[in-house]
This record gives sequence, C-alpha cells and structure tokens, in this order.
Amino acid sequence: MKILCRKCPDCGRYSDVTVRTCVCGRDIASVVPEEVVSTEYNKSRGQIDESLRIYWQKCIVCGSINCVTDLKSADCRCAYCGKRKLAVGSYRLYESDETEDEKQLQSIGGRLHDMIGANQPAAAQQTPKDVPAAEPKPDDDDAPGWGDIIGTPETPAPEAPPKPETPPAPPKAKSITLSAMRYGPCTLSLSPEDAVVPVMLGREAMKKDYLSNDPYVGRQHCLISFKDGVWRVKDNNSSNGTFLNDRDLGLGGESPLSDGDRLKLGHRDDSIVFVVSFE
Repeated sequence: MKILCRKCPDCGRYSDVTVRTCVCGRDIASVVPEEVVSTEYNKSRGQIDESLRIYWQKCIVCGSINCVTDLKSADCRCAYCGKRKLAVGSYRLYESDETEDEKQLQSIGGRLHDMIGANQPAAAQQTPKDVPAAEPKPDDDDAPGWGDIIGTPETPAPEAPPKPETPPAPPKAKSITLSAMRYGPCTLSLSPEDAVVPVMLGREAMKKDYLSNDPYVGRQHCLISFKDGVWRVKDNNSSNGTFLNDRDLGLGGESPLSDGDRLKLGHRDDSIVFVVSFE
C-alpha cells in the first residue's frame, strides 16, 4: 500500500499531508509530500490517517506535489514556489495501488488458512497395531559375504579437477553522442573517461556551447554521467524540467539512457531536444 506523506527532517517520522507539526515538535508544513509504501512509513510512523481522501496536483514550475482534502479549499497557487501554475480543475484523487477488493480477498484468504489448519486431523500412525512384529533373523556371522564370492572391486583413480575457464574480457565501454534536433548540426560527444565526474549541461555549465542563448535552459540544467557501464541523465532541480521521451523526470529525477532516446531540456514545445546515440 502507498500513501502521500511528509517526512520530518529532524526525527525522520512520516505524517499524512494534513499534519503541520510533527510529534517531535518540528514544523513540517513546508515539507513537500512524497509517495511512501506502508512497509517504510510503518517503521517510522508519526500521525497518519490512512482513510483520508487526498486530491493532488504537481506544480509544472518546481515539480512539488500540492495536496488538499477538500476541492473547495483548492488554490491555483503552488504552496511551495508561490507561482500561479495550478488549475483547480486538474486536482486528481490519489489512489493507492492496493484496492479494497484486494484487501478483502487477503482477509478472507487468511481466515480460510486458519480454519483449515484448525480442522486438520492428526496424522495416522505409520505402523498398525495388528501387524505382527518381525521375527529376529538367525545369526549369519559364518555365512560368506559378497566379497568372498566376487572379490574386492578395484578403487577407481580420482578424476583430475576441471581447469578453470578464463573469463571473457569485458566489452569496451561506448561513447555517447547528443545530437541537437534544432539550431543546426550541433553535437556533444563524451567518452566514459570524460564522465567519471558527471558533466553538467546548462547555460553556464562547462559544456554550454549552443545552450548559452536558450533562456528556457537552466544555468545548470542536468547532469550526464557514466557509472557501472551505464550512461545516465539526472535533473538538477531545473525550473522548466528535464524530459526523456516526453516523460518528466521530476525534480532531481534520474534515468538510464538508451540508444535513440530523445532528451528534452524544458517543457515548452520549442525547447531544445537531443537524440542519444552510442559509438
């Protein structure tokens, strides 16, 4: 089960979105809600009402989740960045991934398991009482054994242990190229060695060449990195968002890159788009 909670920065306890002060006394009204599974928030549970009906909407400017319990009190101004970028009619009812039908089925299944275990008869004894005991065998110490009849078999020589196989050499890491779809034939190529320290893209970043004149690209918009053989992109808390194949990574979100992906810096239709390729 998942619900939207606020996590106290002091004690780490989770509280529902209606709670403004944590049980430790810290004011958490300005903490952005996050989606948390029940196994996590039950470890550090604060004040949580799991029966709340919560309506939510994500701010397109800062990416924060705004929550209300009554649509009549909904506001079009973001509670965190203060920008009027919310539409009152766009609030949606938050639904957990566990439905009431699933909860009911799990409850019924548990009761059936207890009933079957309680009514299970004891196992019958293995040996019936009316089976006569086996008669003792006569002493056969003087009888010839199989060794006297067929001789002692030869002990086979031990097999040599198999030689360890030489592991194949790891494939050579590929370089990445970002090709801009607008502003002419502009490309940015990076080798894995170039991205040992993540490379920043933005108007004031080191790799700014053709981004310095785009006002919708952040000063330090996103990071390109190479780790454990995988190229990745991470949003750097940008104002206009970082999109991978039209999917918003969210504030500080991260995702691996694949050949042919479309990386877009900004949410506008005319924002710059890169096509990812590997060499």
